[in-house]
Amino acid sequence: MSVIIQDYDLRLKKYSIEILEENISRLANKTLLYTQDLTADFCSKYILNDDYTCCVEETYINCYDVLRAQKHITESELTASIQKYSNK
Repeated sequence: MSVIIQDYDLRLKKYSIEILEENISRLANKTLLYTQDLTADFCSKYILNDDYTCCVEETYINCYDVLRAQKHITESELTASIQKYSNK
């Protein structure tokens, strides 16, 4: 059974990447970025991808924002992930 979450839920607890991916169409990238522990791949596929933005403000999120909000992701890790997903 799938778990359905909204932006408000992200402020209350951390969710797995799988649950976040299942609900990506309901969630704002900015809220995801600043409330959840994300992977470099998740950030490349969704946060930095304009196809998943819900407002103009989110199109301005860049690699610097990701690295600042997700301190566990290294610059080289994010760069490699971006290259991996930009070739698809």
